[in-house]
Amino acid sequence: MNSSNQNRKKTSFKILLSTFLLVAIISSSISVAFAKEDIASLLSKWFANKQEESITAIDKAITEEQQRQTERLKQEIHAQIQQAEKQLDEFTKAEIEKRTVELQHYTDNLIQALSTDNSSEKEQILTEITKIMEQAMMEMEKLLEEKTDDDAQ
Repeated sequence: MNSSNQNRKKTSFKILLSTFLLVAIISSSISVAFAKEDIASLLSKWFANKQEESITAIDKAITEEQQRQTERLKQEIHAQIQQAEKQLDEFTKAEIEKRTVELQHYTDNLIQALSTDNSSEKEQILTEITKIMEQAMMEMEKLLEEKTDDDAQ
């Protein structure tokens, strides 16, 4: 009986040991599977966080640079407009002077060409010339105002 009892104990021990080993193997496989899933999940979250941080940093840098460049552009446009206005004013003044002198010379020539015997005709011509000159001056002034308005826009 001792021998049969010992055999039973050995068999029971072997079954118990086999069961324990089987449970240990299964539980270690499950923990490895969970560990792989945890690592993959952890890496996924880390990459997602890094991606969002990078996108935010890039967006911020682009926005700041855009603001700096926009301000720079505004300043350059303002400087160009001021320079153009100055050049246009100088041109306009020179043209007014030139046209006025031309009209005066023309008028002087017409006056010299008048005969002194015809004082009524002379007066009529002078009146007409004066009107022509005034009209020409008004048109030049009007042209100047239009140019100034166009450049201001």
